[in-house]
Amino acid sequence: MASTNTARSTKTTTVNEIMDAFKAFDIDNSGFITPDEIQIVMKKLGENIKAGDVEEMMKAADKNNDGKVDYKEFTAIMKLKDEYKSFIID
Repeated sequence: MASTNTARSTKTTTVNEIMDAFKAFDIDNSGFITPDEIQIVMKKLGENIKAGDVEEMMKAADKNNDGKVDYKEFTAIMKLKDEYKSFIID
């Protein structure tokens, strides 16, 4: 039974990983991630992301429609990503 928990924990993103990712995207340390910050970070990662793709990401994550993603919204979208990966893998 312990091996199942260990296997499952390797599939999910940890709280520290989520916090680190949020900090990486929150370039100006405002506590929010903006569309511009997403584009800057993705470009630094070598990803050629289109404005339309950023808009789709924002639409999925920005639940209160204020034009930026806070930590709570970011955490929710990361958990959904893990659930999706778990569904596909299991």
